Amino acid sequence: MAKDNFKELVPGLKVEIRILQEANRERSGLGTAHTYITTVFDTSDDGTLILNMPFDEGRLVPLPTDVRYEFVFATTKGLLKAEGTITQRFKKDNFYLLKVDFSSDIEKFQRREYYRLNCLIPMMYITLDQEAGALTSVSDIHDLLQSDITRERIMGRGTIVDISGGGIRFTTSKDLGDVAYLMLQFSLNLDGKKEQIEIIGQVVSSHKVEESGTSTYRVKILFKDSKCQEKIIRFIFEEERRQRKREQG
Repeated sequence: MAKDNFKELVPGLKVEIRILQEANRERSGLGTAHTYITTVFDTSDDGTLILNMPFDEGRLVPLPTDVRYEFVFATTKGLLKAEGTITQRFKKDNFYLLKVDFSSDIEKFQRREYYRLNCLIPMMYITLDQEAGALTSVSDIHDLLQSDITRERIMGRGTIVDISGGGIRFTTSKDLGDVAYLMLQFSLNLDGKKEQIEIIGQVVSSHKVEESGTSTYRVKILFKDSKCQEKIIRFIFEEERRQRKREQG
């Protein structure tokens, strides 16, 4: 097991649980895996993980033991994934808990494995050059923009049409040319509150729709602030859960 990654599994961390067989079928396009959302309760030195028992539709779910699960952790360093089994269900100090033993290493998600959520989120952007995009913090980029007001940059509005823990796709009425980097600003609904997000993205592809005159851009997010990625992942988990509830009536 990757010990450095295990150290990232701290109490209170959001966890997504899916039956591994269902998750593999979903990735093959053969169905939809049910997802349970919970949090880390505690860890032990021997590599054992203790989770809070998840709730689903207001009910406590005593997940079966000896079934192989996929666990996805939304850490400050990005998404981590591992496989394992629930070996024990128990109660401690009025907490209903699950003991997890891992059967694989705890590894970072490959970018293609990020769950991509379809959405319609208004956003604002400003184009950046290579110098600005290479800076290590959003505040440094702001300082550069304010000190270099003579340089021509494109500012505009767009709509995010899908979002993941690693990137976004958005449409805009403007042609941004061969721009390399963008500063993006938008808000997400988290726990009933609007959270402002400001991130830097690297443009990886673009496509112009001649009929509508709009352009679509796919952007890889360069997280200068790990808290922003955590908020995006939380939003995706919560929104996916809300969508499942609506579908179930």
